[in-house]
Amino acid sequence: MTMTLGLALVLFALVDMFMTVFMIGGGAGPQSSFVADRAWRLALRLHDAASDRSHSLMRATGPLIVLLVLFTWVLELILGWALVFAGHGFESSEPLGFDDRLLFSARAIVGRSGNEPSLAVDGDGWELLYALAGMSGVLMVSVGLAYVLPILASVAHKRSIAARIHTLGDTVDDMRALGRTPGGSSFELHLVALVGEISLTAERHRSYPVLHYFHSRDPHAALAPAIAKMVVLLRGPLEEVDKVDLTVRLPLERAVANLLAALSSMGLSRYARVDGRIDHDSLDRIELDPSAGGEDRLDVPSLDWFEAYVRFDGWEWEAVPEGDSSRREPG
Repeated sequence: MTMTLGLALVLFALVDMFMTVFMIGGGAGPQSSFVADRAWRLALRLHDAASDRSHSLMRATGPLIVLLVLFTWVLELILGWALVFAGHGFESSEPLGFDDRLLFSARAIVGRSGNEPSLAVDGDGWELLYALAGMSGVLMVSVGLAYVLPILASVAHKRSIAARIHTLGDTVDDMRALGRTPGGSSFELHLVALVGEISLTAERHRSYPVLHYFHSRDPHAALAPAIAKMVVLLRGPLEEVDKVDLTVRLPLERAVANLLAALSSMGLSRYARVDGRIDHDSLDRIELDPSAGGEDRLDVPSLDWFEAYVRFDGWEWEAVPEGDSSRREPG
């Protein structure tokens, strides 16, 4: 019974790792999702969006979540294999205590062999299990470390999108004034270039579900306020902005909606519906409907979704600089 429980624990850790790392687009495994979501919600509860120091501390939340997920996987392997070698798998004439078996399995997982005769396994069958324990540890540690590197690259890419939007103007009014520049404006080219970048970061959020939890303390590199600022621009009067027509706005708005859809599986949808500061009556669906079409259809959720996104990222709506003449549409 103990051995079965240990094997089940080892298998659960490996399956959760497989779902998190290799099943692109499916979100993290159930355990990793639970750990990351609860840690982020706790961080948001303790966070003060008006404090620069708090924003600096929030930067550590994402890395800590990644380390916590990796530590949980390794700990489950150690506990699982300690249960598999339940005292009678060793050459020692006396049953080993659980602490000794924990030491044995920890050494097997990290690839460090011991010289204690009491921890020598008994027989070929146990030798095979010992080899499998070592292989599972090597797999877990190597995959976990390799998983971190593309996450860091994705964080830099996410920051670069926010910085690119920021270069178009500090406020929505500044962006609109830039778009109205006479004499051959190329403002729409900057917006068109953002379609691919936002679509890419949406898929990276699906590939690396912990990506959202990497917070930026710098407003110019914070993705959520930058995306919200751009959406406010698209919702405002653009008649005098040269060439920013439906062929520019619709792909960009769909790319933004795709990003929100990716974030909805990471807790954004639940957060929006329980946050008392959000107007729940105006919350519409996030998911795109590919079968729906028409010129007048814009697949962007209401601005209340973007307010929820900004707050879910650790900011307040005031971090979205609308300018003097911008007015937020109701609901």
